[in-house]
Amino acid sequence: TLSATTLDNWLDSLQNNIPGKVIVIYDGCQSGSFLPFLIPPSGKNRILITSSGENQPAYFLSEGDICFSRYFWKQALNGADVWEAFIQAKQAISFSCKEQTPTIDDNGNGIGNEKEDGHLAKGYTIGVGIMLAGDAPLIGSISPEQTLSGESSATIWVDGVTTTSSIERVWAVITPPGFTPNDPSNPVTDLPSFDLTPKGNSRYEGTYNGFSASGTYEIEVYAQDEEGNISLPKETKVTQTVGGDSYEGDNNLTQAKVIVINYETPQYRNFHVAGDQDWVKFYGLSGKIYQIEVKDVESRCDPVLDLFNGQGQSVLSAPVDDYSAGEGEKLSWQCEGDGIYYLKVYNFDSGVFGDLTGYDLSVSFPVGADTGIITGKITNATSGQGIADAIIISDAEDSAISFSGGHYLMVAQIGQYTLSVSKAGIYLLLSLEF
Repeated sequence: TLSATTLDNWLDSLQNNIPGKVIVIYDGCQSGSFLPFLIPPSGKNRILITSSGENQPAYFLSEGDICFSRYFWKQALNGADVWEAFIQAKQAISFSCKEQTPTIDDNGNGIGNEKEDGHLAKGYTIGVGIMLAGDAPLIGSISPEQTLSGESSATIWVDGVTTTSSIERVWAVITPPGFTPNDPSNPVTDLPSFDLTPKGNSRYEGTYNGFSASGTYEIEVYAQDEEGNISLPKETKVTQTVGGDSYEGDNNLTQAKVIVINYETPQYRNFHVAGDQDWVKFYGLSGKIYQIEVKDVESRCDPVLDLFNGQGQSVLSAPVDDYSAGEGEKLSWQCEGDGIYYLKVYNFDSGVFGDLTGYDLSVSFPVGADTGIITGKITNATSGQGIADAIIISDAEDSAISFSGGHYLMVAQIGQYTLSVSKAGIYLLLSLEF
């Protein structure tokens, strides 16, 4: 493993012995965390480019064809300067790789994407700056957004697909509803995709049969020519109004899914069958006040909230049901004792389900502005298998529960922490800084 400080020592030694600029391009998970450690020596120029923020995963979709470095190096090979290659690659991945923000720092302060960044990268080319390949393909138009009412397939088409050479492949990448990477330290490689076939007159079509979960699917279509150039994507959406959300089954306390406290992206849920219940769990710390919120409620959703302890007993005097259908609910609750708590959300009228019963769910408590994500994986030291439902607590009173594969996410203010990890009475202490 190459640490940021070791890399910085190598670069400092190099730049103290040679003239000119040094460019560092790092495409990997949480690569933005290297920026503060790679500040150049006084009087030296260094261009730092990372494909992701300090707490973000890197995407390598379609066997690596859709990733930051693929777009960046194609632009550089085609004669673009470093700044233009960075901007084009950043824009290209912003469609399918929405949890990934490339950064550039060339003013030497270790902070990326400032207004002052880019002055060294503009006009600076890698190599001789000669264009070696043709322009990337273009996609003229794409099928309009579609709404499904139970059927799981839909046809996607693009028209006006052109290139200066020949089109080799046209394909779509699908982001399912509610998709959020569980572990920023693991690359995202497995979003669903399907090919579109030529139909003549620069038109391509393809049918996908996996629109089964309720919610909105974001679809990005790409075209690649025989020289390896990949187009910017065209985007459309397919919304499924029938069927369960991506967290099913979660219809009782024992099936409750983990919800990350203070996570910026809420969980999208819906009531897809009569009597449907949605259950989530989090680890509460005594004395903390938690805000449980249901918002962006659809018109046929009238959510009711109830909260239970580990013994299955409600900790509320009565379920929370302050508003009508189409309106959200909010519960402010002070935890009375450390432990796992289970939140139950159900529709007031259990006979109302299906279309327009969706909502967003979040659990939070007040934190400062400068937060980040602590992430890791809890494993069995003997077998290497991930451990689900392990409890992770920081000495700053943040908490998390590990997911089914052993990964965990904890939102915390930037600083140095000691973590305690427990499962079935076994404890472990970890110390880290971020």
